[in-house]
Amino acid sequence: MDWLPDIVVGDMGYVGLETQRKIRERWRVTVLTKLKSDMNLIPPFQAGLVATCRQGQRLTWLGLEARDQLHWFGVTDPEPLCQKCWEQTKCARQFSYAPDDHEILFGQIPLASPVAKILLEKFVRGSNRRNPTRKIN
Repeated sequence: MDWLPDIVVGDMGYVGLETQRKIRERWRVTVLTKLKSDMNLIPPFQAGLVATCRQGQRLTWLGLEARDQLHWFGVTDPEPLCQKCWEQTKCARQFSYAPDDHEILFGQIPLASPVAKILLEKFVRGSNRRNPTRKIN
């Protein structure tokens, strides 16, 4: 191919987990899809697609380390719960997860990230049944 998009926003009905993984690994293209209502969340995610540590501190996506293929999430709250946490002495306040831990939740851009939320919201608002593939402006 002469040209590939950086990001594709799709529908789980058209793009499955295995296909998403292959697209990410082979072409380094980000595929974002909404989470199916019956899918189980895995750590660090909780309901509402909020990433948290084991003790409940909200985490922010810090980025994908491309070389190691690891997403980094960290504490950015100015008044974190960490100060009262019993694990604070052995906690780095940063946590890594591989994209293939869960292709939909992590992929190249985690669903909990602001950019994923914005893109998915625009896609859902702008999509219709007659035109399942739509360009986002």
